Amino acid sequence: MTPCDDWVVHELMSHILDTQKYFAASAQGREADPPSPTPTTALGSDPVADFERARADTLRAFGEPGVVDRTGPSLGIAFSDQLLHGWDLARATGQDETMPHRSRKLTGSGIFEQHRRYEQSWCSTSRRRNGCQQP
Repeated sequence: MTPCDDWVVHELMSHILDTQKYFAASAQGREADPPSPTPTTALGSDPVADFERARADTLRAFGEPGVVDRTGPSLGIAFSDQLLHGWDLARATGQDETMPHRSRKLTGSGIFEQHRRYEQSWCSTSRRRNGCQQP
């Protein structure tokens, strides 16, 4: 189980991939559906390849000239999303869940705290969970 009681690791990893695909497509100016609040099937039979592909797509999308000007805070939100769900994944799999202080600072402009409040609200309200733990 993950910090949100009803999700297992596979579902969390699918959500992470779904979210990164959304941010990468948006940064490239492509039409993209927002990440689903329910588990998706984004994670295939080779999770390592799935994450390597998502990482490469995200780096390529946000590495384009002028992308930050076009997307505003999207890069910071994508970063904080990965940071938070990395914490979820670390906790769920018994790994070190310590968030590097510098990583939290890199999100800047309160994006980390805004995203954390959204995640808490989403996990407890939209999904009707009361025990969702967040960093």
